[in-house]
Amino acid sequence: MKVLNIVKEKIKEKYKGKKEEDVLFSIKNGAVASFQSLTKISDHFIKPDNIVFFISYYGKQYSCNPKAIYNELLRKNKNGRLKFVWAFDEPEKYKDILNNKYTKVVKLRSPEYFHYLLRSKVVVTNTRIMWHMLKPKGQKIIETWHAGGTYKKTGIEFSDNTPSKIKELKRRSAMIDYFISSGKVFTAIQIRKQYQYKKKVLNTGLPRNDILINPSESFRNHIRKKLGIDDDLFVALYAPTFRDYKLDRDVETIDIDRLKKAIKDRFGPEAVIFYRGHPVEREDHQVFDKDVSDYPDMQELLLACDMLITDYSSSVWDYSFTGRPCFLFTPDLEEYKTLRGFGLDIYKWGFPVCKDNDTLVNAITRFDENDHKKNMDAHHKMMGSYETGEATKKVCDLIRKICFNNRKKSKA
Repeated sequence: MKVLNIVKEKIKEKYKGKKEEDVLFSIKNGAVASFQSLTKISDHFIKPDNIVFFISYYGKQYSCNPKAIYNELLRKNKNGRLKFVWAFDEPEKYKDILNNKYTKVVKLRSPEYFHYLLRSKVVVTNTRIMWHMLKPKGQKIIETWHAGGTYKKTGIEFSDNTPSKIKELKRRSAMIDYFISSGKVFTAIQIRKQYQYKKKVLNTGLPRNDILINPSESFRNHIRKKLGIDDDLFVALYAPTFRDYKLDRDVETIDIDRLKKAIKDRFGPEAVIFYRGHPVEREDHQVFDKDVSDYPDMQELLLACDMLITDYSSSVWDYSFTGRPCFLFTPDLEEYKTLRGFGLDIYKWGFPVCKDNDTLVNAITRFDENDHKKNMDAHHKMMGSYETGEATKKVCDLIRKICFNNRKKSKA
């Protein structure tokens, strides 16, 4: 105890007068420097193998772009020349799903996790690089991100950023070797400006969107059946985004009865309303027909539903390729603009902006398919879309090239 107290006093003395966030940053930076030193030493003993390492939403999900890329690599890995590792917070949930001889499931930050992370030739992630990640010589990191289009502010433009956080953001961005882009505007604003990324951008579009651009009716029916959706039902998915603040209790919420009536009046079938909370924030306590917040794959939900209602979520980019109706319900618009802000004016996105139920009901009853198609075509053109439905193939080709470089007759 005496030694511990001495250490505590030394730390207090060293960081006296400094802000808490700067102290934490300094400590974290010291840990990172130690990790990097260990990584350099390990370069002499550990050479990356043909392992592709996947992390989705900081180990919380088996989903998004990493899932799309993994499934395609696995499908073509007939000769077993590639090995795959998935890292999760709760690995036991996924061992049955990823039960094949080519795939290993590990616990995030466990000794096994670091062992395979150091041995992997390619790392595929869809969020910011985690501070503890090690990168040995010869390894490539592919940042797929978890959003397309350019909507709300993020990166260095995020409202609560400090010089320390921006410095850390730049350090992590420098670790990335390839950053996937959904379009020209996304590259210019989000990748280059907001995330200060300087290296190679892959103009492929998002792998997770291939199933929306090239939809399979049988797969759509399979998902609807799995969700218990009758053929004659119209499904509207309400999927609000994450907020960095608490919503005022007086802010208007969706009137579910009026919403159902408007859908029936305009589209005919009886409607059911599904709710999808953000993985980080699920505070909507309204009673919906079905809560699908725990459904593991958002893209499958988008494929299965007949309408999307959101607010400021980049899911509008994904859903725009289905051609189906999409509406923005934004009762806290002014507050959101002030506290978070937009990378691109919300009124230029091409979707009806509805600040209350009256506006939402009116937008639904007056929905016109031809006008919507024109708006989406204009939106894709304005964003300089790279989405072609072939993103997964292009990224997988790159991964195989990295893993089998200098092997002229690779059959992978």
